[in-house]
Amino acid sequence: MNQVIEKIARMLVYNMASEECKVDVVMEIEEIALQSKQAVSLALILTELVQNSLKHGFAGRSSGVVRIHFYKHGNELCLCVEDDGKGFEAQSATDQLGLEIVRNLTHFDLCGAFEIMQNEGGGTRASVSFPAEQGE
Repeated sequence: MNQVIEKIARMLVYNMASEECKVDVVMEIEEIALQSKQAVSLALILTELVQNSLKHGFAGRSSGVVRIHFYKHGNELCLCVEDDGKGFEAQSATDQLGLEIVRNLTHFDLCGAFEIMQNEGGGTRASVSFPAEQGE
């Protein structure tokens, strides 16, 4: 998954880049292999979360940072997408649809939990955790 996560994140930042705001991506990704279904769901979740950071977090700013962590903690796998942008706030119905897709993929496909919050120091943190071992 580490190669998939890196490619998706870099592609999104490159394609959504704006001349007004330079966004750096910092990744801390463990080498973890997933079943195909899990990998597809996690790739879709990552895409939505990074797009949200780029679209909503850095308006009116000249720079920003998106941090992506993917790691194993005990019997769970965790994906965290964090930015130093303006912070999470209520979004329009169409943007809520993206987060609803993330919730559904996390719950139904990964049997996991999704959480999104504003960081105390500013920015947004979205995290997905799910069992490392899943039945077929």
